[in-house]
Amino acid sequence: MIEEANYAQEMLEIVLPALSACREDAFTEGFDGKPLHYAHFTAQEEKGVVVICHGFTESCEKFHELTYAFLQKGYSVYIIEHRGHGRSYRKLANQTLTHIDRFENYVRDFTCFMDQVVRTKEKGKPLFLFAHSMGGAIGTLYLEQAPDVFRKAVLSSPMVAPSGGGFPIFLARAIVWLFKLFGQAEKRAFISEEYPGHEEFENSACSSRARFDYYQAMKTTTKELQNYSPTYSWVFESLRVKKLIMKGDPGKIKIPVKLFVGEYDTVVERPPQEELARKLPDCSLEEIRGAKHELYLAPNEILAGYLDSLFRFLDQEP
Repeated sequence: MIEEANYAQEMLEIVLPALSACREDAFTEGFDGKPLHYAHFTAQEEKGVVVICHGFTESCEKFHELTYAFLQKGYSVYIIEHRGHGRSYRKLANQTLTHIDRFENYVRDFTCFMDQVVRTKEKGKPLFLFAHSMGGAIGTLYLEQAPDVFRKAVLSSPMVAPSGGGFPIFLARAIVWLFKLFGQAEKRAFISEEYPGHEEFENSACSSRARFDYYQAMKTTTKELQNYSPTYSWVFESLRVKKLIMKGDPGKIKIPVKLFVGEYDTVVERPPQEELARKLPDCSLEEIRGAKHELYLAPNEILAGYLDSLFRFLDQEP
């Protein structure tokens, strides 16, 4: 872990040079031929390959420290930026809006990435999935379709169902559907606001101020990282996720799964996560005490336990 008291400097002097020395950036094609950006980091003494499936409004660059931790433990890393994020294809000109026509498109893209890039280049190597938040939903849906590709999977604060913000899910879905019906699918949802240019730590999903400030410094100066507001279509599709996951039958996923939840997570609902854990044949659920939604950006005293549990799970023989 990086010391929080000197976080930005240590990231600049230690982590970024190490990542740059083993990083390759490239593009692949999504299910409809649209360009999707990904980054590949190669470990020196490789014992496996981790594929990171990021969450809503995130990017490759948000995972610098976690990628570094994987590399130190001997795991090479791939991170694909989902459509509408980072340097990947965007349907909308306003890059602060995060949009998807159908949630299944994320899964189709991820399948193309796995087939065209990871499984082709890393044939025969043990593959592991690390999926966070929205990426947890994408990853779970992918695992239901391809249950034997990964050896193990980590679902970190998976978005089985997003928080309704005080609204019952059925009511929120009905309201958003009406906006879509009247041609507002690609407009900013009323539950959010325009990108302010500077986000407040207190209102964030991160519980480490140093880690929050580090990524915000990049985000405020890099247009491609400034995803912020969901469109009505994205909100509507996110409210379909639980039904998609349960309809797809999580019982098909026989590989070991570790599902982490944050004690103070207000971004996603806890009961659906627990329901998913019960339906997975080989799943252990662990609460990270004191953490918010972004478990991998927790303060060191919390992050240490999270990473220790994560690597014990990955390193343990099946």
